[in-house]
Amino acid sequence: METISLKGACDTHIHSAPCIFDRLGDDFEMARRARDAGMRAIVLKSHHEPTYGRAYLTAKQVPGIEVYGGVVLDHHVGGVNPSAVDPCIKVGGKIVWMPTYHSLGQEKYFGSIGTYGWMGGEFKTELKPLTVLDDNDKLIPEAMIIMEMCKSADIILAGGHLFPNELLKLANAAKEMNYHKFMINHPFFKPPALDIDTVGELISLGAWIEFCSGEMCPIPGYGKLPDYVEIVKRYGTSHLVIASDGGHNRKPWPTEDMRVFAQQLNYKGVSLEELDNMLCKNYIYLLNLK
Repeated sequence: METISLKGACDTHIHSAPCIFDRLGDDFEMARRARDAGMRAIVLKSHHEPTYGRAYLTAKQVPGIEVYGGVVLDHHVGGVNPSAVDPCIKVGGKIVWMPTYHSLGQEKYFGSIGTYGWMGGEFKTELKPLTVLDDNDKLIPEAMIIMEMCKSADIILAGGHLFPNELLKLANAAKEMNYHKFMINHPFFKPPALDIDTVGELISLGAWIEFCSGEMCPIPGYGKLPDYVEIVKRYGTSHLVIASDGGHNRKPWPTEDMRVFAQQLNYKGVSLEELDNMLCKNYIYLLNLK
């Protein structure tokens, strides 16, 4: 069986330095490695600061690959805050992530916000975990405004570390709004800790599912290869992409992590055409690549 190539592939989920957590390399190193692997585009992600400015500078220093950024709507930027989305759009950001390590889901699975159990942990504050739902279990107005902003700008709104019920409500809202770039990150990570049927329900609503190779790492170890294969078998690849969620010092470099993940999927019956859809072709639409 031939070795999978990353020529033309993209990665929407790279964690790089500088960061409050240790990372394998900085923005420039991540971009160089992706370019040298033949990749077309990457998106830098940070829990604590916007990355669209960092991406602009990285693209200047590392020619031969498209580099993009975005913003995570954690407390560092005011939470679920449309004012944090506006500059992201204006400066060319490609993804707005709903709350991640400051989410209510994060508190449930890891005991508090700002930590992953095996790393992290913030100084004690009175900050409350973030959710996109109000006391009546309805989407808050800010979430709807942000979705409308992303639709208008034709960029991705990602679910981050929200609960499954939050993701389903957002997916339903996206369908009603005729918005086609709502993405679910690392479906088996905790959070959101989805099951296969819920993944299928989200796909039926038009949501995109971002398989992350980093879920297969022994820490956290939530991803199981047969589950990804089953999703491809049941639902096809029209709304699936492969990313790394890489850069952590307990995982391989993002490019190799993605390649090995794709290789394993191929060994288990996922075709080269299906892999090409998830690694390359679907990103042309999602990232508005020319």
